[in-house]
Amino acid sequence: MQPESGQDELDKISIDQLHKAVLQLSGNCFEIKKLCATVLVSASTLVTTFTNRQLDASLFVGGGVITLFFWMLDGQSYYYQEKLRAQMKKLAEHIADRDKQKVTVLGVGMPLTEERENWNVVQRSFHAAFNGSMLFYVLLLIIMLGLGTLYSVGGIAANSPSR
Repeated sequence: MQPESGQDELDKISIDQLHKAVLQLSGNCFEIKKLCATVLVSASTLVTTFTNRQLDASLFVGGGVITLFFWMLDGQSYYYQEKLRAQMKKLAEHIADRDKQKVTVLGVGMPLTEERENWNVVQRSFHAAFNGSMLFYVLLLIIMLGLGTLYSVGGIAANSPSR
């Protein structure tokens, strides 16, 4: 085993810094989901107040728009997590190459196949928007669409406000 080179040390420091950034982004994804739920409740209350406490289509449209906005925001965080992990994998592979060791690096924190590591922007963006982590937003949209459809066909009636 050879002594570590200065480049190995720099790469290890870079991996550590990138790992901390990935952890921060990962935590942000959870916080984005919590914030989405909070904003949905607050916006629903606000819309209900502005529509004189009557059920209105704007409630469902607003809920859908808010959900889509947070979905895009969360997808962006996921996209950058994956980009950072791919960079961490490259740095780890460079360290292994310099040490002349046969080490297989599948990914750091999230296994990335060789094919997935080389995805273009469109493929990576699609995966960031549509993965298991985004099921929360899909469920919210299904609920919004279901309730909006029920409202539009008269399955949910808008009662007049009581005075």
